[in-house]
Amino acid sequence: MRYQHMHFHHFPGHDHAHGHDHHHEEAGPAKPTKAETIAYLEYLCKHNEEHAAELAEYRDAVECVEASGLIAQCVMFQGKANAKLNDAIAALKRGE
Repeated sequence: MRYQHMHFHHFPGHDHAHGHDHHHEEAGPAKPTKAETIAYLEYLCKHNEEHAAELAEYRDAVECVEASGLIAQCVMFQGKANAKLNDAIAALKRGE
């Protein structure tokens, strides 16, 4: 199974496209290669950074202190998730 992730987000200011392109082989889905996995994880990191920036804009725009704080936590969690993804990328590149 090869993945090309693409969803169409219908939010103001969210103009990049994502969609799924799944190819199923008769013998079952093919395991992604190491290079494909690294490329996908790198893509996810970039994508998460874009979403974190968008969330930060919404955080700064809301007038509800509670909601702003919760959105700020989401931005922080995006950063933590990216740190783990980058650790996984580094491990894959080292061959672990």
